[in-house]
Order: sequence, then structure tokens, then C-alpha cells
Amino acid sequence: MRNFNNQSALKQTVMLGTVLALFVALTACGSSSEELALAKSTQAAPKAAETNPPVLDTNVIIASASPTPEASPVVDASKVEPSVAVFKAPLAHDRVFGSVLVELSIPNVTLTASDVFELFIDSGSTSVGSMTGDSLSATIDTKAISNGIHTLSVRLKGASSTEALGKVVLNFQNFASAKTMAAVGGLGGAASKAVGPSSYWNLEGVVLETGLNIDNPPINVVEKLTPVWKRAFKSSQFAVHDGNTYGTNSGTKVSLSCSKYGNYRVAGIYGRSGDLVDKLGIICADQYNPSNTFKIAAYGGEGGAEFSIKCDAGQFVTQLNLRSWNSIDNVQIVCR
Repeated sequence: MRNFNNQSALKQTVMLGTVLALFVALTACGSSSEELALAKSTQAAPKAAETNPPVLDTNVIIASASPTPEASPVVDASKVEPSVAVFKAPLAHDRVFGSVLVELSIPNVTLTASDVFELFIDSGSTSVGSMTGDSLSATIDTKAISNGIHTLSVRLKGASSTEALGKVVLNFQNFASAKTMAAVGGLGGAASKAVGPSSYWNLEGVVLETGLNIDNPPINVVEKLTPVWKRAFKSSQFAVHDGNTYGTNSGTKVSLSCSKYGNYRVAGIYGRSGDLVDKLGIICADQYNPSNTFKIAAYGGEGGAEFSIKCDAGQFVTQLNLRSWNSIDNVQIVCR
């Protein structure tokens, strides 16, 4: 190790070390500046602004400060584009008969009583009904129209058959009246009537509970019955229980459904009966081809005598008349 014997030599050494340190620092700093400049020069250029706005999730509600609702546009009825009239009633493929209320909706168009619309069958030129823009409803008499599948269309008054604003396909089925078929079972229990939510609904099936009654000796009978209704010709409409269950005794539950197999509805019943309804099954018919029928297995006991009751061709069960107490005493179908 070297020894420094005087202060002057020490100062020279310190100064030399300081210069060396400063040189090293400047060198390092220069290197970092060059690297930074290089990094900046190789960065990708920023993206240009996108020309299309982002797609917003319509499930997300974007809050705003008390937005002012837009006024409904006033549109000349003559400017209504084809296929904008929506039939609220009846619905596509409904089975219609008698006097039918036709209701329309024409969204996003302001209409008045001076706007007149007419209803036509198929491509006919004779109006079967008319309505004004302030109500968009009219009653038509389907008895003047032949039975079968027809297209009901709506047009502005004076428009040609090619200028229909909306159309709906309906099944016109006019019969003299509803037909009440023979009742089966006994006369006990309380009388009741089961119908669907409206005339467009037919019986599509039943939910049964079967079990031993309190007779001596006990026998298997139909203890409970719940009708299930479905909109006529509306296969996408879910079946709806009418909310009423007839009979009080519990038993083994089973569901019988015509629409499970396609566009079928109940067109008859069969089984066994005596003082009570011992056994019950349903007869199904195709709504578009009523001659195409089949039976769904009957459930219950073997007491009483056999019965089979069927609606006339083209008619379906629209009402059930029942007598019941603990069990189902009597059942009767009404067809239309």
C-alpha cells in the first residue's frame, strides 16, 4: 500500500478520483439517454381514432341527468310501410267462430280518427270490417266466411290488395253452436263448470289422481281432476292450468297431454264409470286434420261400465261440466 506523506499529494489524489468518478457518471448518463431515445423511436405510433362507436351492452343502464323524453313522431298514415301492423287479437292460427274482435297495433306511428283501415279475407276486394286509427279495433262476423284456413289482412282505405299493412292466418270454424255431449258417472257431489281463459283456448289435457275410494270393498277411481288448457292452434303457447282442481282425495298423480305430441287437442274422453268416474283417458285430434286421432292411456280402476264420447269432426273440448266431492262423480264434455 502506498503512503501519502503530505497534504498536497492527498489533495491531488482526491481531485484525480473525483474527475474519474465524474467521467464514469457522465458516460453512464449518456448511455441511458441514448437508450431512452432509441426506445422512444421504436414505440408504435398511437392508433387512430376508431370510426365506429363501441357496441354497448343493452343490459347495462347508463344513468343520465333527467333525460327529456322524445315526443312521438307524427307520421302520415299513408306513409306506413307494409308489415308494420301487428295483430294483437286474434293471434296467428287461432280457431275463430261467430263475432270476433280484431285488435291491431301500429307502433311508432301517430294515428287519428281520420285514418281509416279496412279488413279483407285472402286477396278479396270486399271489406269485412273497418277501424279508425284512434281505436284500431273492429268486430267481424266470421259466419259470413267459409270454414277453413283464411288470411285476414289490413289495408289503408282505398289501398290495393298488394298494399296490405299486416296479415294473420286464421282457421275459421263456424258450427251451429257448442254441443254438449252425454255425461258419464253418478249424480253425487256438487256441480261445477271448467272453461279456458277465453274462447281461443281448448282443453289440451288433464292431470289426474287415482286411488282407492271409501266404498266397501274399496275400488280404484278418479279422485282428482285438473283440466289443462292451451290456446287453439298456438303450439308455442305454454299449457295453463285453469287453477281449479276437482275432488279432494289424494292418489297417484298422472298427467295426460295431447299437445305433447304436436298440434293436438282433446276431442273426446273414454274410460269406465258407474256411480263415480272409475277410469278416465283422453282422445286427441289434430287441429289441422281432425280425422287424425289417437287415445292416451286411461287411468283408474276396473269398476263400472266402459264409455267413449267423442266430439264431432272438427270440434274440440272447450268446456268440462263436472260433479265432485271426495272423488269425481260425473264428467261431461262440451265441444265446439
